Amino acid sequence: MQTRFDNIFKQGGLLSKNYPDYESRPSQLSMANLIGQAIKEKKYAIIEGATGVGKSFSYLIPSILSGKSIVVSTSNKNLQDQLYKKDLPYLHDILEKDFSYAVLKGRANYFSFMMFEMNQKLIQKVLSNKEIEIIRNWAKKELAEKGMGEINDLPIDISYEAKILMTGSSYVKPEKDSPYCSIDFGEKAREKAKNSQVLLVNHTLLALNAAILLKSEGKAKIFPTPDILIVDEAHAFEHYAQLAFSDKLNKYSLKHFLRHALVKQLCTRKKTADIESNFVQTLHVNYTPPIINGYYKDTPYDNFKLKKYSDQLESCVKELKSAKEKMDELGQIQISVLIKEGKNLVERLKKISEKNKLGRR
Repeated sequence: MQTRFDNIFKQGGLLSKNYPDYESRPSQLSMANLIGQAIKEKKYAIIEGATGVGKSFSYLIPSILSGKSIVVSTSNKNLQDQLYKKDLPYLHDILEKDFSYAVLKGRANYFSFMMFEMNQKLIQKVLSNKEIEIIRNWAKKELAEKGMGEINDLPIDISYEAKILMTGSSYVKPEKDSPYCSIDFGEKAREKAKNSQVLLVNHTLLALNAAILLKSEGKAKIFPTPDILIVDEAHAFEHYAQLAFSDKLNKYSLKHFLRHALVKQLCTRKKTADIESNFVQTLHVNYTPPIINGYYKDTPYDNFKLKKYSDQLESCVKELKSAKEKMDELGQIQISVLIKEGKNLVERLKKISEKNKLGRR
C-alpha cells in the first residue's frame, strides 16, 4: 500500500538520494506513518522503537510537514545536540517545506552580562584577571556573532561556583526596561523559541513548564504551547517531573546570596553568618527531602530552625528593600535582583518547613 511518506523513506526516495549511507527500514516508515496518522486525527501515540530504527527522522519529518508548531523534549544533551546540530539542519536543506527551529534551555545554561558585572568582586576571588578577560571577550564575540552564549561553551574551564556567578535563573533575570535585557542570551533564546516552528527542550524544562502552567492556572509559561508535543526517551520523564514538582534548596544559591557584597554591606551580619555557618555548610549540594505520601520526611532540621532561617532571610530582604531607593541606577538593578533571589529562597524554605510539619502530624 502506497503511503505519503514512501517517497521519503523508501530506497530511491528523498533520504537515500541525499544521504549516501541511508538504508531504508520498514520499521522507520511504519513509525512515520503512525505519527502522521496521529497528527491528522489529533490523537496520542505511544511508540517504543529499538536502537537503529531512526526514530528522530520518523517523528521529525511528519511533524514538520504538517506545518504545525512542535516541541521535542529529550532527556540528555547528546541527543539534543544531535537534533539541533545535525538532524534538523539536514532536513532543513532537503525538505521542500521551509521551517525554522531553535533550542531552549534553562537560564542557568546561558551567560548573563548582568550577573557578570554585578558579581565582579566575587568573581575576582575565584578567577584570575586573565580568565575574567577571556570570558568577557568571548561573551562580546558571542553577542556580535549572534551566538547562543551557552556557559558550557566557554573557552576555558571554570568551577560550578564560578559559573553561577555569571548565569541567570528563573528568578534572576533582567527587567524589560533594563539595559541588560537586550543583550541577555537567555532572553534572546526565548525570543527565538517563540518564533520557531520546531523547538527543542529537555525534560527538565518541559517538566518545569508544566509546573508553572499548573501553578499559574495557565497564565504563565516558559515557552509557547505547541500543536505537537514529542517526548523522546519518555521513560526518563518521570524523574524530571518529580524534581519539578518538588521544592529544592541549592547550596550554591544560598551561598551566592549570602556572600554578595551588597548583602554583606546592607544586611545584619549576624543573621547571614548564622544561616551560612549553621545551615548552608551542612546542606547537601541539592537538598530535596524524600517525599512520603506527598510530605517531606527525615528533614535534617526541625521546623523551629527552618522557620528561624526563613525569618532571618526575610529580614535581609526587608533591609535590602529599605536601602534600594538610596542607590544609584546600577545599584538599584543589583538590589532588585537580590530581592527576587532572597524572596525565592524564603519561599522555598517556608514550603519545606510547612510540608515537613504536615508530614509529622
